[in-house]
Amino acid sequence: HPTAPPAVTDLRTGPAHLLTDPERARLAPAAAGRFLSMSTITFDPGDMADWRRVYRETEPPVLDEAAFRELIIALKSQEILAPNLALLWRIPGVDGFDGGVLPLQRYNRFLTLFIPEEELVPDGRLREQLQEIPPARLLGLMNAQYVITDKVRDHWFQGVYYDRQLGATLGPERPSVDVPVDRPLEATAVDILGFVQGSPQALARLAEENSTVLRLQVMVDGQAVADVPVVAGGKPGAHLADGQLDSPLVREGGPVVAFRDVERGGQEYWARFRLPQPVTPETLGLQWVQPENDADLAVTVRAITLVDERTGMFVPLLPSDRGRFRLVHSGDVKIYENLEGRPRAYLARNVVQVAGPEEALAALREELGPGGQGRAVVEISPDFPLALGAGPEIAELGQATLLSYAPEQVTVQVRAPGPRLLVLSDSFYPGWEAQVDDVPAPIWPTNLLFRGVVVPPGEHRVTFRFRPRSWRLGLGLSGLGGILWLGLLAWAWSQRRSFRPPPNSGV
Repeated sequence: HPTAPPAVTDLRTGPAHLLTDPERARLAPAAAGRFLSMSTITFDPGDMADWRRVYRETEPPVLDEAAFRELIIALKSQEILAPNLALLWRIPGVDGFDGGVLPLQRYNRFLTLFIPEEELVPDGRLREQLQEIPPARLLGLMNAQYVITDKVRDHWFQGVYYDRQLGATLGPERPSVDVPVDRPLEATAVDILGFVQGSPQALARLAEENSTVLRLQVMVDGQAVADVPVVAGGKPGAHLADGQLDSPLVREGGPVVAFRDVERGGQEYWARFRLPQPVTPETLGLQWVQPENDADLAVTVRAITLVDERTGMFVPLLPSDRGRFRLVHSGDVKIYENLEGRPRAYLARNVVQVAGPEEALAALREELGPGGQGRAVVEISPDFPLALGAGPEIAELGQATLLSYAPEQVTVQVRAPGPRLLVLSDSFYPGWEAQVDDVPAPIWPTNLLFRGVVVPPGEHRVTFRFRPRSWRLGLGLSGLGGILWLGLLAWAWSQRRSFRPPPNSGV
């Protein structure tokens, strides 16, 4: 249905923020940090009333209602850069198109790190299949610096805003989480949205007697200025209960239900912890407390907000059990920066050597687990320099700097105190060649999807060029065909000039 030109030309606030990435101006748009968009178009743009005044509340209306609806949908798609509008604005994404990532067989294998293999739809799109933000370290492998989300999950309660996008679950496997305070506020209270989960037996015991399940510490200058218990149960004085919708634990007047998710059958509880005096926290510490005989009881803190009750001001924080993120833009959508990302080109601290893609996938899963050391996983052949094998931690790593970035050529300046593996987080694909100081060097499949080149000690310039054999073969065949065609023309011309008609032929 035809609509107004802003459906394509309007630059929304989310993409505008990504366009400020300094690597775009220094090198090229495709060299900027990649993004992952997870938002839907279920939100209403904040300026929809203005668009309605411009296009509908005129006499006669500029657009009919159907065309106006198409305009609003297009504006929302522009805001979240979906499905392929990243190509229009030249903003690199992780979704298998442009920006150095291709929807290859290796890409689909790599996606099983995000999505269980039995649930994966191998169509080269990641955003359509994710329900929550992936771990920061996993996003970092893809040079995913930004995550775009909407505000559908967020919640207002009693005039205070809570960012529910991440959340942290604490229990035996993760007993503590630190929550940084990126925007200072002199607060008088700390608000929490959360719930507990556990076996029926553990929840039954909570119904009989409240238990402390968490301790909240407010840190200033490295010291705890407040250390308060968070209590779960069904009796008066409890802050949290289980996350079951209409939980029987709250029938006796214990926890305060703040959020109900009828579709998913869950609910969350609100608790406010007033501080002894107004302070400007630097960090909040969450420490799981194991109730007696209830080792399987865990606590999910979905949101935390600092509140100044004197002024009504508040600052939402980001509790996270998936690594460190920071909110860098909040408009119709939110943009989080991944603080554990990796640059497009870097030197690996250490490597794990494997024989093929399946082994690489298994090794990546191990490296991304709790005991992982952040090593690069490289697929080797017998001529790989084994001196780069797993060994003691490298004290001095060196440095890799992108000098130029073009679709068919990438140049990296490397300073290495010893033999290192340079990782370029662009797709490993036939046709790419590498040179170290103009000397050809092999490219090794690294981290399943990307490229790695071994560099010797010292300062070197590594150049990646796309020179596919098929292109050179096609060029050669085309040249040979051209020569044959010219030869045939020359032969035909010579035959015509040498032709002499017989006498009395009339020619």
